[in-house]
Amino acid sequence: MSTEFEQGTENQPVPEKKKLTDKQLRMAQVAAGLLCAAGLIVSIYFSGRFSEENSILNYLFLAVFVVIMIGRRQVEKKFRIRLNLFSLALIVGIGTGILAYLGIVFFPSDPYAIPVVLDDVYKILILVAVGLAILILGVGLPLRRYFKRKAEGKELPLRYPDPEEEPQVAAEDEPVDEEDEKISTLSPLERQIMEMTKELDDPENTDEKE
Repeated sequence: MSTEFEQGTENQPVPEKKKLTDKQLRMAQVAAGLLCAAGLIVSIYFSGRFSEENSILNYLFLAVFVVIMIGRRQVEKKFRIRLNLFSLALIVGIGTGILAYLGIVFFPSDPYAIPVVLDDVYKILILVAVGLAILILGVGLPLRRYFKRKAEGKELPLRYPDPEEEPQVAAEDEPVDEEDEKISTLSPLERQIMEMTKELDDPENTDEKE
């Protein structure tokens, strides 16, 4: 009975792992990038708010940023996925957080907060300029580049090619003769003169002619 059961289990096909579609991968990258950006903004807030109580919090932002970059690299290596959209969402999220921070500083809801000595018109202009910079640099230019590549047929796939599908490169290059290298650098006239001198120096050729 046990052998029959083992044979039955061995003959059963192993189910393949389902891969995420390109659309799901893009959505996951955007979500992960925005979450990491939120984590960085929170680390900036805690390092600025409680740095006087604990000096280690001054390096909280740097530690979170290093962890995010290392995790990004590991995910790219393990799953062979391009995370360009993740980086873009991370930058846009950080820019949006900075914009929100400026809005809170310029127009604080706390009556005891120290106000910024600046006219409200200039505050609004600064916020609008930062918002436009985020939209143009973080959304407009990448979208323009994406649609241009798509129209030219040069769109990069989200997944890197598998190592089995990549062309195999020879481990060691074939040895190149030094004389061939020298001849390749000569001009056509110098090559003809070199061949003529070889014929004169070769006794076998001279004997045959005689």
